[in-house]
Amino acid sequence: MSIKFSIIVPVYNVEDYLVSAIESLLNQTYKNFEIILVNDGSTDKSRDICREYSHKHSFIRLVEQNNQGQSVARNVGVDLAQGDAIYFFDADDLLVSNALEVWAGKFSNQEIDAVLFNASTFGDSLDSVSFRPEYSRNAHYDLVNSQDFIKSTIIDDSIYVSPCCYVVRTEIIKNLKFKPGIKHEDELYYIQLFVLNTLSITVLNEVYFERRVRPGSTMTSNIYDTRQRSYLTIFYELELCFKAREDSSKKVVLERAARCYLNSIFLEHKPKVSFNQRVNLAKLGFKLIAMGCITPKILFYFFPDIKVLKQHL
Repeated sequence: MSIKFSIIVPVYNVEDYLVSAIESLLNQTYKNFEIILVNDGSTDKSRDICREYSHKHSFIRLVEQNNQGQSVARNVGVDLAQGDAIYFFDADDLLVSNALEVWAGKFSNQEIDAVLFNASTFGDSLDSVSFRPEYSRNAHYDLVNSQDFIKSTIIDDSIYVSPCCYVVRTEIIKNLKFKPGIKHEDELYYIQLFVLNTLSITVLNEVYFERRVRPGSTMTSNIYDTRQRSYLTIFYELELCFKAREDSSKKVVLERAARCYLNSIFLEHKPKVSFNQRVNLAKLGFKLIAMGCITPKILFYFFPDIKVLKQHL
């Protein structure tokens, strides 16, 4: 029996891109799939476009809700999914026409829990966007342990966490939720899925997803304070996840999470680091010392007033 895919598409104010995104799904060479459009309170013509497609195609379902964010929209889609495997797709991007066909072939091996693959970026105004991510691991594995693979990509800095770059059997993620209310929720979800679980995965070194890079998208928005709070939340959430377990991934995962938080403060053109931010950084620094990731000398270098800060930890 052929595998059925559930493609979950959060939609929010993407009227200029939504038609091309949906058409890239309809143009798939493999036809056993459903599309779940979750309109997250759009105020433009996105809702009308969603309604038109859902009325025209019985395999396209539309859910409408007040604006609650991408995490909630994805979680709603997962709850409604009826397919054997789930794929998260963004409403302004494109899917290569043979993607589902290739993935279905890989899932014919019942041992495979998830398929990971590369992506490319495109856009009409790439020059106006400073952030241009790369999504190429330059790796191919027919079958590999997810924990070992993700750890290796963290170490060699070839990790990318977008859920648009993997597809997973429904039974594995049915009860795993994206955390609402934070940016970069993909960071937390990815580790919870592939490191805190032991999955058998296929890694493809081909591009099947095309990401649109555009000013104002979730990916390129520079909401500094929100990003910083989110990265700090992710660090402590991951620390809690690892609290009851000790494995070889813990140190590299938490070190990377801490580095993301530090980068969000020091590398994103913030003119001044506030006292509260310095307290949070110092608190994180002591944890990194305990983990063996940095030395006390480094912490004192960045925080010569550490004795003052420590009173607030």
